[in-house]
Amino acid sequence: MYEYKTFDMRTPDGWNMINVPGEVHIDNQNREIIIINNNVYMVFNWTTRQQFIRQSSYLYITRDWRDVEVTIKIDNEPETNDDTNIELYYYSDEPGMKYFRLRLTLCKN
Repeated sequence: MYEYKTFDMRTPDGWNMINVPGEVHIDNQNREIIIINNNVYMVFNWTTRQQFIRQSSYLYITRDWRDVEVTIKIDNEPETNDDTNIELYYYSDEPGMKYFRLRLTLCKN
């Protein structure tokens, strides 16, 4: 499980950072990415996953709960190559939540 402190929406002027903490679950067995916060519970089932080793990233082609195709890119910080500095980028052609970013940290249990 990962957690985030801000929900960053892409605007023409840059990033609009909203203080909305939440968590992200990546379930490889069920092929799901789940994003949870106070207002949102989003489940994405991925159909394909590509790993880019040099960039330390994964690209997921997913379908959300409404059967809309969504692309999710997860970048590990290449300098550290660990699970402490991760960014999740979301892109959809649908209006509204077209593009956002979550800066994730691994929860230590």
